Amino acid sequence: MFKKILILGQAGRGKSTFAEQLSKKLHLPFYSTDDFFYRKKFTVLNTKEQSILEVQKVYDTAQWIVEGTTGRLIRLCIEKADVVFILKFKNILL
Repeated sequence: MFKKILILGQAGRGKSTFAEQLSKKLHLPFYSTDDFFYRKKFTVLNTKEQSILEVQKVYDTAQWIVEGTTGRLIRLCIEKADVVFILKFKNILL
C-alpha cells in the first residue's frame, strides 16, 4: 500500500475532496499545501522559507496525503511521494 500520496490538479478539480476521502479510507494524515502557504488561511501568507520548513516536516514523516498546487511546496514532495495523482478533467464547479 502507498504511504506517501501526492494529489495535483488545478483549482476546482476535487483534490481536497479526493484527498479527504482517501485519507479516511487509508487512515493516512491529510494535508493541503494551503495549510503551509498561509499562516492564517487565505488571508495572511507564510514567508517562503517558513512554508518550506513546515511542509518539509510532513514530507519527512512515514506517511501522508498532500494535495495542492503551490509549486515551491509540491516540488519538494514529488521525489518523496510513492504515487502521484493528477486530476485532469473539467472543473467540477461548472
